[in-house]
Amino acid sequence: KIGTRGSPLALAQAYETRRRLGAAFDLPDNAFEIVIIKVTGDAIQDRPLKDIGGKGLFTREIEEDLLSGKIDIAVHSAKDMPTQLPDGLALVCYPPRETVSLGDYRTRYATLRRDGDLQELHRQHPMIWVWDDHEVANNAWRDGAEAHDPATEGDYRARRAAAFQAAHEWLPIRTPDARDLSRIYRRFRYGDLLDLLMIDARQVGRDQPADSLGGTGAGFRQTGAYADPARQMLGAEQERWLGEQLATSTARWRGIGNQVYFSPLKLLGAPRATNLSLFVSNDKWDGYEPARDRVLAMIEASRGNVVVMTGDAHETYAFDITPDPNSPNYDALTGDGSRAVEFVVTSTTSRGDAPVGDSISGLLERLQSGAENLLRLTNPHLKHFNNRLNGYALADITPARWQTEFWTVPLVSRPSREQALDAVWLTLDGSQRLSRGDGASAPMADAPPPAP
Repeated sequence: KIGTRGSPLALAQAYETRRRLGAAFDLPDNAFEIVIIKVTGDAIQDRPLKDIGGKGLFTREIEEDLLSGKIDIAVHSAKDMPTQLPDGLALVCYPPRETVSLGDYRTRYATLRRDGDLQELHRQHPMIWVWDDHEVANNAWRDGAEAHDPATEGDYRARRAAAFQAAHEWLPIRTPDARDLSRIYRRFRYGDLLDLLMIDARQVGRDQPADSLGGTGAGFRQTGAYADPARQMLGAEQERWLGEQLATSTARWRGIGNQVYFSPLKLLGAPRATNLSLFVSNDKWDGYEPARDRVLAMIEASRGNVVVMTGDAHETYAFDITPDPNSPNYDALTGDGSRAVEFVVTSTTSRGDAPVGDSISGLLERLQSGAENLLRLTNPHLKHFNNRLNGYALADITPARWQTEFWTVPLVSRPSREQALDAVWLTLDGSQRLSRGDGASAPMADAPPPAP
């Protein structure tokens, strides 16, 4: 019996554990039973988990069932594990604690890079890498992280330095400044077609997120600390660098590689002058609106043709970028008033398989169209949304247009060559707005052959 939470990711991990055990011991699937266990952390929705019980919130009930013999093994994400395990339990595959030391981070990278598909990806393709938060800890900022407890995990700056060192050792980057491993923002130039500006909106300069309604990260207005122009997302030095790069670029296109979605995303939409809008997440650029306004001013002062490419959200979005999407200054039908465009790509595997059947997750799955309609109602600049499937995005860039294709895969719990084209959006040279594309771009006629 394999015990786990009922989230899509936890179930995907449990099914993968079943597959591997079955293969190792030549056992059929029906030799195993997946036991879904309700845990305290999933039931708490009205306040921050860090304020009420530490990291055992997602594991305590599962551990109790393990100790009592109701299940034989438990499957957890490492991020959910408590620092101290109960007597009688042991971990396999992962350290029995949060990843905090240089050795821990090195071990994590070494473990992840045993994956054959990841090895093949690196063998066949050059990579441009930037970090987000989990390279150190969940919801990290310049001087701390939501998932860091100094009492049990020590000094955050030491943990951060260890994480940065391991990242530069293991990941594909020409370190911009060997004396300062916190700096990863840099430019890539592709002739006169594209200047790609990779920024760090997470680690190097970000101030701590401000408190929100109930401390949940959502449901806040642009008042108080949120309206403070002194709060930083990029940090003053990186912000100056980005402004200089946008002002001096002579390429046809300027791409910004960005960690968290840049465009406003609202629970309740209203013109900015009313200050009645309620925003979805204080962890994104919405939590740092004056800093975003400064970047928007840089974009407006540039030669245009700016495209923001974003990750982090484990969902797919396509936005017209406008500072006030609910005002008459932006026309959602024509795109007039848009200053640039943004494509947010989903995760490769982290959501797990899409839920099916009559489970609660399956019901929520079938409600996706309703969620999308609600988001579109309050966010008229949102042109595409998919919160169901994993995949990737392909950008095809010519002097005439930047086209982004969103590709999805049906399952991540087992290997497959299946994929589907979910949506195609493009922005034309000089338009600063999104348009629907007609289909996938043609394969490169002179593409180099795969590595042998």
